[in-house]
Order: sequence, then structure tokens, then C-alpha cells
Amino acid sequence: IVFIAVIMHLLVQFNVINTSNRFVYLVYDFVMRATEPALQQIRRYMPALGGIDLSPLVLLIGLEFLSRLIIYFWPF
Repeated sequence: IVFIAVIMHLLVQFNVINTSNRFVYLVYDFVMRATEPALQQIRRYMPALGGIDLSPLVLLIGLEFLSRLIIYFWPF
């Protein structure tokens, strides 16, 4: 869902897809509501890098680290 959020955000910013379409708006709104709470927490601690937003990358790295940690320490 993070990949979808990044791609949709770029497509909306470059006017490739239009959020005035009801279906596009519903999908975009759902994706943003699902990812923004986590991304906002990351953006709070990251320095401003101009127009580059690296918070999705940090979120994906954190999720990968967490999944590997759970798999490694999960008692079988």
C-alpha cells in the first residue's frame, strides 16, 4: 500500500490522474488515510530535504526490519 500511495501521489501531482473522478478520489483518499499516520510520524523526525520526501523509503526499510526481526525471534 506504501508503493501505491507513492505512485498515486506522483500521478496526482503531475496531473496524470484527476481526483475529480469519484473512483480515483475514493482510492486516493483510502490510500492516503492508510499511510499518512505512519508517514507523518516519520516526517516529524526527519530533516527537511527540499522537495524530496524520503519518509516512504524510511517506512519501507522499517517495515522490512520489523518483519525480519519477528521472523528471527518468533518461537517455533
